[in-house]
Amino acid sequence: MTGIDSKKGGESEAESLHDLVQQLVDNTEGEKVEFGELLEAVGMQAFGPLLLVPSLIAALPVVGAIPGISIVTGSVVALIAVQVLFGRRKPWLPRKLTGFSFKREPLVKGVEWAEPKLRVIDRFIRPRRTYLVHGPARYAIALAAIFNALLFYPAALLPFAVTAPALTVAVLAVGVTTTDGNWVIAGYLLTAASAGLIAYLSFSGLIPL
Repeated sequence: MTGIDSKKGGESEAESLHDLVQQLVDNTEGEKVEFGELLEAVGMQAFGPLLLVPSLIAALPVVGAIPGISIVTGSVVALIAVQVLFGRRKPWLPRKLTGFSFKREPLVKGVEWAEPKLRVIDRFIRPRRTYLVHGPARYAIALAAIFNALLFYPAALLPFAVTAPALTVAVLAVGVTTTDGNWVIAGYLLTAASAGLIAYLSFSGLIPL
């Protein structure tokens, strides 16, 4: 797999999805980590990684259980995607989101848990159907990401319910990051499934909408 859309400004690119996620641990230190540090670790100007980091963190079983993390990650996804719609070249996020901090240990454990799974996923990623990633297609991806990000809020009221929309955004982000249109298609299908799941939980009275 060729280098994916991660670091900018002459810094080394991740050679795989696994390497990209590993940067979250390798490029941060200390007992606590701020959300802004995680975004900086993968490059603040890359649309794909900026969607992948918050969605993956929300989906990881250890990190996603941290109080408030679903709201922060959903807000980051929504803001980044909205800025893509408006053609903003350099993403902006408020300090209230980038300054959100949590213990680094759950992050390390979450990445360790994800490592073998990401190595397997890397085998099925390659540039294809790039027309589903570039140009106007980016706006459709951004809209899907916004829709799923909005689902983070009601899902945050039920343990692990956010996993479905978070994984959906992660799949879309993988497609953008690796220019793999097949993953974008899968993301659209999962968007419909996530909407159905949240609607079911809502009508069941488990979460309010």
